Amino acid sequence: MKLGFRLLEDVCSVNNFVEVQRLELVAGNPGTLYFRLIMRSTDPDLRYVPASGATVSVTFDHIDSNQVITRVATNPFVGDNSIWSVPLLATDRITFASMQVSLTEGAVTRKLIPFSELAFANTDSKRYFC
Repeated sequence: MKLGFRLLEDVCSVNNFVEVQRLELVAGNPGTLYFRLIMRSTDPDLRYVPASGATVSVTFDHIDSNQVITRVATNPFVGDNSIWSVPLLATDRITFASMQVSLTEGAVTRKLIPFSELAFANTDSKRYFC
């Protein structure tokens, strides 16, 4: 079983969103980044609902270790623990980064495989991919 995540956009409710292969955001614009945990051992992929009490964290690595951002993800919708979100702040300088998602269930922590691409456009129109 391969556990991963897929990015979401146009998220309105637990059943009203779009899974995307690529999500483009502008660095410095505040917002919320949504993603769905998936299990890629079947066709089609199935949503993955972690065990009760599980935690998810998101890290945006950076070449400058002072610019690394780590956030604890939250469940935006009661009743569906497969969808998680993290806030993106205006002060976040995510430019050259890689997004890593970690799932902790009990004493086991796993890094999840990205099945979507995240792209940040800087205000100088340069694009950076995660």
